[in-house]
Amino acid sequence: MPNSIPYLILTAFSVIAISVLMLHKRAAWPLILLLSFSGMIYVFEFFIYLWFDSYRYFPRLVGIPFYDSTLGAVVSNLLAVPVAAAYVAVYRLSWRWIVCLALIFAGIEWLFLELGIYEQYWWKTAYTLIAQLFFFRLARQWPIWLAGRGRVIRFVTLLMISWSVAATLVFVLALTGIRIFHIGYFADPYHDDLFISAIYSFLKAVVLASFVTAGRRPLTKAISLLVIFAAHIVLMRLGIIKIMIPLWQFWLIYAPCCTAVLCLIAVIRHKLERFGTKSYTNNRSF
Repeated sequence: MPNSIPYLILTAFSVIAISVLMLHKRAAWPLILLLSFSGMIYVFEFFIYLWFDSYRYFPRLVGIPFYDSTLGAVVSNLLAVPVAAAYVAVYRLSWRWIVCLALIFAGIEWLFLELGIYEQYWWKTAYTLIAQLFFFRLARQWPIWLAGRGRVIRFVTLLMISWSVAATLVFVLALTGIRIFHIGYFADPYHDDLFISAIYSFLKAVVLASFVTAGRRPLTKAISLLVIFAAHIVLMRLGIIKIMIPLWQFWLIYAPCCTAVLCLIAVIRHKLERFGTKSYTNNRSF
């Protein structure tokens, strides 16, 4: 059996699951929670996967090994797990369900190990079980905190969504081969690329979330794009970002992508402002 099949099955199941959830609730907020949970896992993955090289995936979907492994991580940890967390949050599932879900994902990890499509270095499946028990419990509590109208929780939620969307888009651009980050921190240039681009994506997320939160005027939002574009030019001049296509083509792709992300974050920010206890109990209002 090709390595890609289990990953594709997991992807299909996750997409169907989140689609069913949104259709059932007839609301956008399950997707917003999903994006925020993905951002939270990005934080976790940055340290244990990108920085400390805890494990590798082998879906064999792309030709560059580290990109291929990262694509497997996206499917396993940044799609499937957040979808499960969204169910926990939306339906406020009990500890019994949380334990069952954590055991299911630990079982999937064990199966991937047995199939030889996943390899652990210093990471253990027991760590996965413990981490997911904590994460699913956090996911259950998160919309309750969000409904409390706390500014910090709303900002952190928006920041996590911004990082999730920005980092995913940056990874897609990496797969196209139109640009690469390089500082030489890792011997593998593609590992180096994703490590630096993750940091850069987080800084972009901070800029987007901060400016979108700071004001509603179009000028305020436009300034955030100018800051991001200026930072990109500086990194290009320093040689940290290398562009593999003509610059005009790159900007023709990059600028609309950043603008689309900004618009999405602005819309989500507006919806988060409307999210309260009534929204949490009456799903259609969100």
